[in-house]
Amino acid sequence: MFDDSLNPEPDELENKAYNAAIALLARREYSQKELTDKLFKKFCSAEGDILNTVIQRLTENSYLSDERFAEAYCRARVRKGFGLERLLLELAEKGICTELGEQVLIQFEEQWLTLVEQVWRKKYKTLPQNYAEKAKQQNFLRYRGFTFSDIDRLFTYLKFEDNT
Repeated sequence: MFDDSLNPEPDELENKAYNAAIALLARREYSQKELTDKLFKKFCSAEGDILNTVIQRLTENSYLSDERFAEAYCRARVRKGFGLERLLLELAEKGICTELGEQVLIQFEEQWLTLVEQVWRKKYKTLPQNYAEKAKQQNFLRYRGFTFSDIDRLFTYLKFEDNT
């Protein structure tokens, strides 16, 4: 009389959630928070314990790793020209703790000055002629996530380069 397919057993629901998570992870890396949110949307009828069990199982099997996600995410965003502060903020939004984010971003420490120069040259190409232009350029670089010290060093370098 009743259709059991509308209310699957907890083990069946867990297996469906696990398989859905594997399918998602086959496409790209996810943080634990991102994957939990995605699974919750798809399996909103699932109890929190089921989703926690799935996440724990994926982590134990090394299919899900916040560290691996943070490294892949940061590499991609650095290639697109985003700085330290923006990346830390984005990682926090994705559920990555600040300590892990800082640990992952250490590998890019030597690249920030080169990167800020590349981003500036792609966008502007010429030194600002007045304070308003300089403020506009600095605001753009701040929006991209570069620190004040990196931006100051960039403009000092550009001034020196222009004078030689």
